[in-house]
Amino acid sequence: MGNGWASADQEAGFQALCERFPDHRRHLCRLFADDTRFRDICEDYRIALCAGENWAVAPRIADQFRCIAAEIEMAVEEILGPP
Repeated sequence: MGNGWASADQEAGFQALCERFPDHRRHLCRLFADDTRFRDICEDYRIALCAGENWAVAPRIADQFRCIAAEIEMAVEEILGPP
């Protein structure tokens, strides 16, 4: 998006959520533009995804980060509602 007010991690997390929830892209765009808390959720999602990948050598830790990412996905699903 390159908007200047969101961090690179927020934007990367937003893109990952758009890939995860393609039917909700317009709603995600509105949330990302209007809600600083949602941008923070995007950043947390990106960090959890990256940490899950980076800790592959320590499966228990990687699983914890994957669980965090899954919890964030569930929270976003609640925010979005049905497609």
